[in-house]
Amino acid sequence: MNRRYFLAAAGAAVISIMAGCGQSKSKFVGYWKDPDEAKFPALLHIRPNGDSFFLTWSTWEGPKKGYEAKEFPATLGASKNVLSINVNSFNTVNITYEEATDQLLVFVSGEKGGAERISKNDYQAALDRGKAEYEREKTKQKEIQKDQ
Repeated sequence: MNRRYFLAAAGAAVISIMAGCGQSKSKFVGYWKDPDEAKFPALLHIRPNGDSFFLTWSTWEGPKKGYEAKEFPATLGASKNVLSINVNSFNTVNITYEEATDQLLVFVSGEKGGAERISKNDYQAALDRGKAEYEREKTKQKEIQKDQ
C-alpha cells in the first residue's frame, strides 16, 4: 500500500478518535510506525488538540528528499475506536484502533495497512536515520558537482 495513503489514513483516524471522550483519546495518542518498512518506515505522531487530535504523518521520500511531514486534524468517528481524518476536501480516511494488539488499522482503496506503537526515542531515531541519509546524499551530490 502506498505509504502516503497509509499515513494520511492513520492520521485522520487517530485525530477522529482523539476528539471523543478522555479514555478514547489516550489510546491513539503517541508514536506509531509502519511495521512493514524496516529502514525508513512511515511514521505517525498523534497528539491531543482540545476535543480533537492532530496527526503528523512523515513518509520517506528517498535520499534526495528525506522524510516529509504532513499534518492533519482528526476527530473521533462514529465508534470510540475509529479516528477520522480529512485528507482533503474529497477524501476522508478512517483509522481503527485494535485494542487486542495495540495497533492501528487503516483501510485505503481496498488495501489494509497497519501501524504499531513505538517509543518517542524510536520515533526520533527513525527521523534521525532519515536525516543522516539525506545529508549523505546531499554531500555525495556536492562532490559529484565539484568533480564535473
